[in-house]
Amino acid sequence: MKTILIFFLLITGTLRLYAQLPSDKLFRSGYYYLQVDNDKAIYYLSKAIERDSTRAKYYYFRGIARYKKGDYEDSIDDFESANRLDTVIVITYMYQGMAYKNLGMYEEAGERIDKFINKSSQDSTGYAYLLRGKVHMAAGNYEEALFDFTLLTESFPDIASSNYYRLVAYLQLGDYTSALKDVNLLLAETPDFYGYYFYRGNVYFGMGKFRKAIEDYSTSLVHNKFNADAYYRRGMAFDTLSQHLEAIDNYTYAIAINASDGVYYSRRGNSRFSIGNREGACLDWTIAGNLGYYEDFDKVKRLCE
Repeated sequence: MKTILIFFLLITGTLRLYAQLPSDKLFRSGYYYLQVDNDKAIYYLSKAIERDSTRAKYYYFRGIARYKKGDYEDSIDDFESANRLDTVIVITYMYQGMAYKNLGMYEEAGERIDKFINKSSQDSTGYAYLLRGKVHMAAGNYEEALFDFTLLTESFPDIASSNYYRLVAYLQLGDYTSALKDVNLLLAETPDFYGYYFYRGNVYFGMGKFRKAIEDYSTSLVHNKFNADAYYRRGMAFDTLSQHLEAIDNYTYAIAINASDGVYYSRRGNSRFSIGNREGACLDWTIAGNLGYYEDFDKVKRLCE
């Protein structure tokens, strides 16, 4: 009984001590947990805010913890509170932009990133151009994305990925000549990266240079033999050249790596039908439809039943 009483007194004493902790000590606990446990970070930072709701940094770091947890709406509110209390913390606009992007609210995301860019020094805006470009890409505004990626490339030429994002925008816009220039720059810097050969293959495909596309897809597969899309795209190039047997082989390799993508089956079905394998084609089109890819599914009724 005496032991239980002592333990009770220790616990109540600890709780009394905790109740007297100043807000900054609570903040430091929250800041520490930010690296290891977001829930505990939010708990301590919320306690700090209860004691002193005038400290911008309390809201700012709780916003980061909430953002890391995926609680984007709450994080936006915290960054807004931080900004009201201290307008110097302009990074809050960047985090709000990222949170709105993750919520699919691209207009609001763009507005917050614009604020960050307008209020930041020139050497702080590189990531903002990148993020705003990604927001425009997600919204389907490829020309505006290209503008931002070009700003990034011209303002921060040392950022290795800047040409990559501009390349992706050029591909979406069908500007293959400009895309080819960027992908060649990337390959000159990193000649062993499979992804750049894959993208250059896509560029050549878009330009109608199917043999060159096949060469680059093949080189990409030398560096990464598990890239299902490279087999798929190489199959498409062979199909365009009426080499349907080679196309079927490539679609089959793609399926072996990723059997859940209906487009691979659908394309293989088309190739099989082209060489007179109606039964195999019907099977592939049916599988594609069952996987949710319906582009060629109407052929099942027209040609298979």
